[in-house]
Amino acid sequence: MVFTATLAKAIEVLAVLLLDIRHLLIEFAEMFRGPIDSTSVYPHEVVKDALALVEVSKLDLVIVAGMDTVSFAEQGLPLI
Repeated sequence: MVFTATLAKAIEVLAVLLLDIRHLLIEFAEMFRGPIDSTSVYPHEVVKDALALVEVSKLDLVIVAGMDTVSFAEQGLPLI
């Protein structure tokens, strides 16, 4: 669940509520803060923080292009 709050000083805050499968709060995390007209939000940072909380690790990165695929694990390439 993601929401924003506007404070009296015209600052926007993007925060994330991390919930378990029963919708109980695990953590409230303030992710980004800035002026109301130019707050930068980076979705990959939200996902990275959520995955770190539940200790998920990457096993492979697969690039799909048309009918072709390339696996980083099969090529021996480091995961980004």
